[in-house]
Amino acid sequence: MSIAEKLTTVAENVPKVYEAGKKAEYDRFWDIYQNYGERVNYDNAFSGEGWTTELFKPKYNIIPTNCYMTFRQNKMNIDLVEYLENLGIELDFSQSTNFQFTFHTSNFTHIGVVDARNSTTASSLDSTFYNNRSLVTIDKIILNEQATKQFASTFNLCTGIQNVAFEGEINTDGLNFQWSTKLSKDSITNIFNQLSPTTSGLKITLSKTAVNDAFGIDVGDETTYPEGSEYYTLRHSKDNWTISYL
Repeated sequence: MSIAEKLTTVAENVPKVYEAGKKAEYDRFWDIYQNYGERVNYDNAFSGEGWTTELFKPKYNIIPTNCYMTFRQNKMNIDLVEYLENLGIELDFSQSTNFQFTFHTSNFTHIGVVDARNSTTASSLDSTFYNNRSLVTIDKIILNEQATKQFASTFNLCTGIQNVAFEGEINTDGLNFQWSTKLSKDSITNIFNQLSPTTSGLKITLSKTAVNDAFGIDVGDETTYPEGSEYYTLRHSKDNWTISYL
């Protein structure tokens, strides 16, 4: 092989060596950052605007026991479910005891299952999705029915959300979707179905626009949903609750 041929071969292999070195560096970073898959405290782990799709490529499943502020102010405007599936990574919240501010002011469009059954804080979903204006869908929120104050600013300023499903009984005050004018009919129906049939003196707040659009009515005019109509039946299935429309 001539010197020219050798130099050509070297030049052709430089990018390959570079990419291999870069991958090794990434692997080493995630080994350390995720403690070789043993990390469980994800307090503030991916918070802040510095995380991008070029950087956020976890190597191990994310199974936190603490997800306090984990994605707070994360500005990746992505479908988080699809993104992690493409990486082959599972995000499992079922062991977490703290959901305060987890997705506060983040920019995700789609979040999967948020299993909050093991939350030990009184306000188990305190500001969890606060001010995520890009959020359209949460696949499911599994509630901690023992929490004494389940909702505190949980969905405040979530103006884009359309789809959310709850599993478990809603038995505490404070659920507020007043900013969510695009909330779907299925989501509103799910909320009513999950309201406790036995509690008293509690209130939820829904967007008047969302209810009107979803059911083709005017909640301010009861003649638009007379007895026997779909929304009348749904609303009066939980007469033990006060429903506020804003």
